[in-house]
Amino acid sequence: MDGRERAAEAGCALLTVAATPHAGKTSLIMALIDALRDQLNVGVVLGRDASDADAEKFVATGVPAVVVAGQGEGDWESALGQLDLARLDLAIAEVPLESAPLDLLLVSAAEVLQGQTPAAAAQHARAIALNKMDLAPRIGFDRSALEQELADRYPQAAVFPTSATTGAGVEPLAEWVLARL
Repeated sequence: MDGRERAAEAGCALLTVAATPHAGKTSLIMALIDALRDQLNVGVVLGRDASDADAEKFVATGVPAVVVAGQGEGDWESALGQLDLARLDLAIAEVPLESAPLDLLLVSAAEVLQGQTPAAAAQHARAIALNKMDLAPRIGFDRSALEQELADRYPQAAVFPTSATTGAGVEPLAEWVLARL
């Protein structure tokens, strides 16, 4: 039984998330959970590059969190089993970039500007969170053009410009997650 089936059997939805390095994934996942906190009980499986300190940030806010310990592709599914899925409405699991299907891909605006969007992951993603949009005025890019470029390149994915730092764009992303449930 795979992770999605295990979660469903427990009555819990699963949101798979992959991110490029430095996309702000821990901060954005925390902001997303904060936006969903009043509606859902959420737990999180942090990827193999996360630290125990990252998990403690979630636990300190009352969110159960585990870190993938191994290096294997399916290890996130084993880590998912460490959460009490029957007590959760939603489990957010960080998965490798090459995972498919992928619910949400997190990339930073700077990476997209430099042409570093992982195309294979983006083609399998149902949504793309274009994070760190608060940097737009500082580095002088056309936000609308960047969003349109992603929408044109990956028409299967909803594009959400976000900033985990300011909270901008997190509510529409949370609404998208709720609609998927």
